[in-house]
Amino acid sequence: MNEKTEEKKTRKIGVGLILGWTFGIIFIVAGITYLFSKPLEGICFALAGVVIFPPFLEFVKQKTNFELSWILRLIVCLVFLGIAGGTGATNLTQTQSHQSVPAAKDNTNSQPTATTPPIQAPQTLLDLAGSGTKSTQKFTAASDWDLNWSYDCSNFGYKGNFQVYIYGGDGTMSLQNVGVNQLGNKDSGVEHYHSGGTFYLEVNSECDWTVNVKG
Repeated sequence: MNEKTEEKKTRKIGVGLILGWTFGIIFIVAGITYLFSKPLEGICFALAGVVIFPPFLEFVKQKTNFELSWILRLIVCLVFLGIAGGTGATNLTQTQSHQSVPAAKDNTNSQPTATTPPIQAPQTLLDLAGSGTKSTQKFTAASDWDLNWSYDCSNFGYKGNFQVYIYGGDGTMSLQNVGVNQLGNKDSGVEHYHSGGTFYLEVNSECDWTVNVKG
């Protein structure tokens, strides 16, 4: 009776085999991922992975009895990766160039741009200085106008009154624009009014005073 001996073949696991499995799987997965969005890059990545993937190389060896050297595999893999990288760089450059060049504006049917009118500085409508009682000349103000006033009772020797009443052009007191009523040695201020029209002022004071209307 013949004894049969079983031969056990031990495959050595080297660095090349580990790298082939690792990068082969990485490139193949990357190729499948890019295949739907960037087909050419996806195909190149997949082919680069297949060239160095050990199961595929074993399959080719069994079918064709032909084996590629590791140097040749590496060269072919780098060629496919170079094609993929060059394609990606070209696409990126084209995308940036499209984004950086603004589209030409069609001014055929463009509407004229509305310009904002310049803001005019307030004009001096009345500027008067005096002492005692005074009725000023008439002035016409827009809806917004200011009354700047000041008084100084230094020459009077003690505290004094300072009163300003606002009258309309028809001689009736303006109810919308309240005047000024002060008592002291001296003071100054500004009143803001928001009712326009034609007015004049009645100033009553023992002191030196100034009134200035802008609007």
